[in-house]
Amino acid sequence: MKFLKFITVSISFILSLHYGHAKNIEIITSPEEAEVFIINPSSGERLPIGATPYKGPIDIMKQKASGASAFVIEIAKPGFDSYRMLYSVLGSSDVSIRVNLSVVNNIALVQDLDLLMADLFDVQRMVRTRDFTSALSKIELLEAKFPQYSILHELKGSVFYLTQEYARALAAYRRAFALNSKNADAYRMKIYLERRFGTNEVASN
Repeated sequence: MKFLKFITVSISFILSLHYGHAKNIEIITSPEEAEVFIINPSSGERLPIGATPYKGPIDIMKQKASGASAFVIEIAKPGFDSYRMLYSVLGSSDVSIRVNLSVVNNIALVQDLDLLMADLFDVQRMVRTRDFTSALSKIELLEAKFPQYSILHELKGSVFYLTQEYARALAAYRRAFALNSKNADAYRMKIYLERRFGTNEVASN
């Protein structure tokens, strides 16, 4: 496995005020006929749900994940690197995911990213319990090792937003979007803060 991708709505506790839950998810891979699994966040069990092209209710995935609102989706095919994403159940629109599977293998990178995934779950737990100081400390440690990962800056923006540090939140969301222009959640929050407070000046309280 060379790349471990994360799709996460780290700001679900913010956006859920405006959006309902998505109903269906579609997963298309190149090549096709890759197996799709849910990693149960409680037990770590790898549970199959079908093969690509896959389409079905997100509720089925949530059930496999013991009702968790965030879980890992894994896509695997013999001869190709597995593709993982951290997914949060949120959004009113149906979700479509397209994946190009890679044949390149890098064990060391996979091990690092598996640890990153576990740390991201830990950060989300801290945020849910409003332990923002610990969450920021862990995010900053992860940023030092994985500075190119947009999700870390998005998470930091979410923490700053919840602590009403809007200028710092905007800076973090801008950084997340600069690193990954396909990060729709970072973009949405960036635009929201810019429209609410102005593009150059953001209220800090």
